[in-house]
Amino acid sequence: MHPNLPNGTTCNDGDICTNPDECTSGVCMSDQDCPFIIHNTKNTVSFAAHSFGGYIDPRMESTNGIDFDLGLDSVTIVFFEPVRNRNGLPLTALAFYATQTGAGAAPTVTSITTTDNITVTVNLHRIITLKEWTTIIADVEDLAGNAIESFGNVGPKSNEPDRIDVGFLPIDTDQSGQVQALDLLVFRQIFESTLDPSPGIDEDYIDMNRDSSIQALDFLIWRQLFYGTGSATQVWDGVAMNNARP
Repeated sequence: MHPNLPNGTTCNDGDICTNPDECTSGVCMSDQDCPFIIHNTKNTVSFAAHSFGGYIDPRMESTNGIDFDLGLDSVTIVFFEPVRNRNGLPLTALAFYATQTGAGAAPTVTSITTTDNITVTVNLHRIITLKEWTTIIADVEDLAGNAIESFGNVGPKSNEPDRIDVGFLPIDTDQSGQVQALDLLVFRQIFESTLDPSPGIDEDYIDMNRDSSIQALDFLIWRQLFYGTGSATQVWDGVAMNNARP
């Protein structure tokens, strides 16, 4: 088991280690006695296939400018090893729950999908809330009965071993938590292949209409969202997340 967080060290990628020797090339090699979530750090695997903490979904939120009918309603958690529910029970949706910043109610976990109890897609009853952070928490143990490590929420720059934080702010391409002119520059850099975002893939950041491809239409939609035209529900220029990442 790891010691308590105050005795820990934060690696370059934000993961928590128990001592500086565990930080190798900025990647946290956690204590293998306990299960933990592996946060995607690659630029070849999408958020949908392997989710990671701190991601702000910057894509369009509506198909008609009225209904908030587009956005994330699932995350795919990858554990270091197979896990199960606490007390030796088979893995079910009961091992996962969500919290949310702000005053509103968080989405609830409705089901999970997995073939190996390592890669687990956690499905929510609705799309995550705009301008807030949703945290998906795993309360699991490994097959030897070791409980997952939990330090609680440790702040914006840390990926915790038992949870994934995800936000929702249209056209926040640079992931700063606020829409500003720099987001357009970052969009163009990714679109023109002069910037390779990581973690995740290009589509996570600039596939504005969520059709799994990048084309000129995505740039048009970005501009419509910026000015509040087309299918935008509001002018997104200058809008910020309501709260810091937990």
